[in-house]
Amino acid sequence: MCAAVSALAQTAIISITRIACVPQKIEQENGFLKSVIDLSESRPEYTERCRTIISTLITGIFEIIRINPDRIKAEFTADDASEK
Repeated sequence: MCAAVSALAQTAIISITRIACVPQKIEQENGFLKSVIDLSESRPEYTERCRTIISTLITGIFEIIRINPDRIKAEFTADDASEK
């Protein structure tokens, strides 16, 4: 299960860079993975690609949680730079 979540997350990170062409700041340490994405200067089609990739990641994680609700928890946060 941990491997499934890791595979989803790592695939999403790679896809955001290669398919959505959106740069990100990535932190990875001791099983923790964080990606900071700034879409403020991204072209609209790249932003939409990025949103689709992230939605796919979240859908996959929620499906894993649905199947194994007692074995996995997930927390998602989003910071909107326009609100700061």
